[in-house]
Amino acid sequence: MKKFFSPSSICVIGASRNPEKIGYIIFENLVNYFEGKVFGVNPSAQEILGQKIYRSVLEIKEKIDVAVICIPADLVPQALEECGKKGILYAIIISAGFSESGRSGTEREKKLLEIAQKFGIRILGPNCLGLINNLKNLNASFAPSQLPPKRKVAIFSQSGAMGAAILDFACGENFGFSYFVSLGNKADISEIDLLEAWEKDSEIDLAVGYLEDIKDGQKFLEVAKKFSLKKPLILLKGGMSKAGNRAAASHTAAMAQDIEVFKTACFESGVVLAKNLSDMFELAVAFSENPIPQSKGLAIITNAGGPAVLAADACESEGVELPHPGQKTIQVIYQNTLAASIKNPIDLRGDARPSDYRITLEAVLKDKNFSGVLLIISPQRMTEVNKIAEEISKVKKKAKKPIYVNFLGGKMVAEARKICRENQIPSFTYPERGVRAFRFQAERNAVVDFLKKERDEFREPHPNFEKVNQLLKVAFLGPSYPLISKILSLYNVPMAEVVLAKNENQAALALKKIKPPVVMKVCSKDILHKTDVGGVILGIKNKREARLAFRKIIENVKRNCPEASVEGVIVMEMASEGLELILGAKKDAVFGPVLMFGFGGIFVELIKDFSLALPPFSQEKIRQMILKTKASKIIYGYRGKNYNPEVLEKTLLGLARLIVEHPQIKSIEVNPAILMDKNNQILGLDAKLEFEKDNQQKLC
Repeated sequence: MKKFFSPSSICVIGASRNPEKIGYIIFENLVNYFEGKVFGVNPSAQEILGQKIYRSVLEIKEKIDVAVICIPADLVPQALEECGKKGILYAIIISAGFSESGRSGTEREKKLLEIAQKFGIRILGPNCLGLINNLKNLNASFAPSQLPPKRKVAIFSQSGAMGAAILDFACGENFGFSYFVSLGNKADISEIDLLEAWEKDSEIDLAVGYLEDIKDGQKFLEVAKKFSLKKPLILLKGGMSKAGNRAAASHTAAMAQDIEVFKTACFESGVVLAKNLSDMFELAVAFSENPIPQSKGLAIITNAGGPAVLAADACESEGVELPHPGQKTIQVIYQNTLAASIKNPIDLRGDARPSDYRITLEAVLKDKNFSGVLLIISPQRMTEVNKIAEEISKVKKKAKKPIYVNFLGGKMVAEARKICRENQIPSFTYPERGVRAFRFQAERNAVVDFLKKERDEFREPHPNFEKVNQLLKVAFLGPSYPLISKILSLYNVPMAEVVLAKNENQAALALKKIKPPVVMKVCSKDILHKTDVGGVILGIKNKREARLAFRKIIENVKRNCPEASVEGVIVMEMASEGLELILGAKKDAVFGPVLMFGFGGIFVELIKDFSLALPPFSQEKIRQMILKTKASKIIYGYRGKNYNPEVLEKTLLGLARLIVEHPQIKSIEVNPAILMDKNNQILGLDAKLEFEKDNQQKLC
């Protein structure tokens, strides 16, 4: 996409004589600043801004690399057709009135894609702000002509309004960048294309983006991982709260909602996920202006106790360490400053002088216990905030560790903040945000290490692949519990032995095969929560109790869920006492296979202690997934309990393999799965399976 980002020639289809029109603003930006050739197209004009104007791109004899189209939506297809005939390979469609505007707009956008495919044209937009290559003075957008400094930061935004806000921030805060791309409707060029190109671009050290959706999640994961191995990627995503609208027919699907899957996808691909707009800006500034710390050891230097306490609290919640200064550091600060406390935070007192900050900062930067420094400056009456900012700036020029500054207040510290910004020192409105920025930077090396070590343990299909494939064809017609249990067992997910009883006598006879005490539960694809409808009875010891239990379960179900289709009653072995867990997997519409683990049983949705993982799967990745939950504290040793984590890890690996190797499965859940400490085993007691094409499942 070299010619897209750095064209030699560009034309504006819809160049206007009216200074209020987008066509005029874009044409003016290009004519005044772009170093290449600029052509204007407008059938109603002969000259604009002293430039000859053409009736059509077909009249232009010279080669054109990029066309910017800003005309009414119904005229865009014809203009794009002419671009194709002219041999133009890139089109930036500013015009709105496409898929964002309803059915007719969606059809119009499809027509654009047909034309683009016919001629091999790549499209940015439609309905976008445009493209800026700050390095080449290319402003093919209707953003203001004034641009910030040139830095190795690439920015993209799916929203034009957010893009405009980002540009305004960049100019106002003197935050430099190399490229800015407004994606608009993403009819063709998407964040995936940008990241693929920017990963190889030596003019980019960092990418920052705002997204509202990801269409190809698996491709995004692949590209984001490659990018994150080399350079940090910061994302802010809109629409995060809408995920709950797609409630599904199992705990797994309901808990592994779009929002949680997206967060997991970002984590596993090394993406830094911003909380909000200000968080995105501050993280971008920190990554672009600071070196990467080598550990999580942060020093806090302050002239006020309260803000330092808040910063220390933030360190604990963010997982940032506060080591004590080394002896040499203590000695330097003690002998040369008026510090009241030389622990960490280091309190320089309310009357701290600019030299106190400089001396302390220099000493801390030399201390091997610290990998970064947060300076908090409260503007008290005697505080010379501007001079302190100047002293920090002098030290920053030679520093090899990251420095974060928090000038508390507004008007009194505005100039000090400006001094820091001009000297590329990340400045934060609140101390907690400086801690958060340090945390993400401190995790950078671990992220790269994680991505390098990631591997897939499923190199060959499971030995039972074909056997399970045949069983799934039968299960598709009606996924009974015994069949689901057999499928899971074949993929190394241990399930309790079961017998399906169609009547009372069969229930009684089942005790010959399964040693009592047993559990009996209704078998129905229409009933998700069996306990809620009286469909489960525990501790059945003999044939008489089995007959009574069968009768009672059928009566309960008929009364509480009369429309449910009942296959019979399952007789199942009872597991020993143990930890109730949930093991699940689902096929996410965007990111594909997702594995889920957490506390199980009837309170699974109340407790909501779970974590997710995406492919590629390995036992190590699954171990890390388990460690993210509170349940892991019990599993890996708590108050004398002696569970076997490896059994659980291998069981989850089998479930992951099942969802990956059999795309016809939409979701599968084992709940509860009992992890027993007495015999180091795990046993699934209930399971549900949903097929990709089976959307008729009813809930009771």
